[in-house]
Amino acid sequence: MGQEVMGDPSVALAGYLDAVRDKPFEWGIHDCMIFTNACVKAQTGSGFADDWASGYKTIRQCLVHHIIKLREVGARDIVEAIDKRLPRSAYKFAPRGSIVAMPAPESFTGYALGVVVSHRAAFVGPDGLSFVTLSGDDIAWEVI
Repeated sequence: MGQEVMGDPSVALAGYLDAVRDKPFEWGIHDCMIFTNACVKAQTGSGFADDWASGYKTIRQCLVHHIIKLREVGARDIVEAIDKRLPRSAYKFAPRGSIVAMPAPESFTGYALGVVVSHRAAFVGPDGLSFVTLSGDDIAWEVI
């Protein structure tokens, strides 16, 4: 997928996570799509959703952007859209660096997107990254 990254993808991911650890959630700057796209880019050299992770600055703009992108890719929801770009993980617990979707009823997408770091996944929150224990029932996509 994309350009080859120099060095260990896990080290590149760890470096990126360290750099944004305290960066709070902000629409169009550091939200879940931008964060997960950057996690993939750190590991592989290119993002999986560069076209999706830009073009909005507010929640309203993000919602409109999201609807447009779903129509463009012919998907009903964010999970189906990511399925068209990344392979689903075949493991009960996805490997480190995988993108994960957890149900988030408060989100207009119905999901929060994060990245697997161990038995936990990192998600963008109001005070920076938060780490949530994986359940084994989460939806995950392998990156490398």
